[in-house]
Amino acid sequence: MRKRIRYYIYFFVAALFLQLIALLKKIMDPPSTLDLTLYSETYALDEFAILQYGALFYFVIGLSYWVFRILRRKLNHTLSAIHTFTTVGSLMLYALSILMSEFFEQDNYSTYFEHNETMIMILLPIVVIAQFLYLINIVNGLMFPSRKHKRKIKEY
Repeated sequence: MRKRIRYYIYFFVAALFLQLIALLKKIMDPPSTLDLTLYSETYALDEFAILQYGALFYFVIGLSYWVFRILRRKLNHTLSAIHTFTTVGSLMLYALSILMSEFFEQDNYSTYFEHNETMIMILLPIVVIAQFLYLINIVNGLMFPSRKHKRKIKEY
């Protein structure tokens, strides 16, 4: 019997990780914004709010995986693994890249912001595509119940 992977744990840990980063950023740093340039339009976004919404996003996804486990609905393991790896993995890759850029380039802030913007532009489409896989997996789990709930057909 194959051991079931509890995907919701990864999302709960990622939500706690984002919440911790948000609180540390709020305590240690003065209020800061993330400047995002799209097609010659510059958007100034509050970093604390972005981290709070990200933590809520990861928590809701983890909660939905947990609810499906409690209701004993069968989700596709391949789609769940791809979704978990891309969504949580992109968060960890982004955090690692920001940490590495701060470590190697301590005095050059313009390179830091260019690197930050580049990582967002690379990872954002990947995460959006992964959310479509998540929706397909949820619809699949709602439409097709677990094997335990199937009726046995008797042939005479």
